[in-house]
Amino acid sequence: MLIVTTDSIMNKNIEDIGLVEGACTQLINFSKGLGALNAFGTGGELESYTELINHACQIARGHLIQQAIKENADAVVGYRCTISESSNSIVNVYAYGTAVKFI
Repeated sequence: MLIVTTDSIMNKNIEDIGLVEGACTQLINFSKGLGALNAFGTGGELESYTELINHACQIARGHLIQQAIKENADAVVGYRCTISESSNSIVNVYAYGTAVKFI
């Protein structure tokens, strides 16, 4: 499935099918997070948190692709992914875009 952040695809005529979306909510594993506190104090990357976010984005994108396939889409344009924390231990990822058909 072709997924692009632009609103069009070069050299393709497209017809909008509609909004497709995917979401994922992940609980932060505190046992992994405690080791990351060392990096926090030195300004380093919180690798376990980065891995969690990347994994949640992949899951949300997978849900979006499944919905696009159900809609018989050829591609998704205008792809976006938002990340938020709903508490100190929960991360929400929401992916969305417009399913399109090539014409």
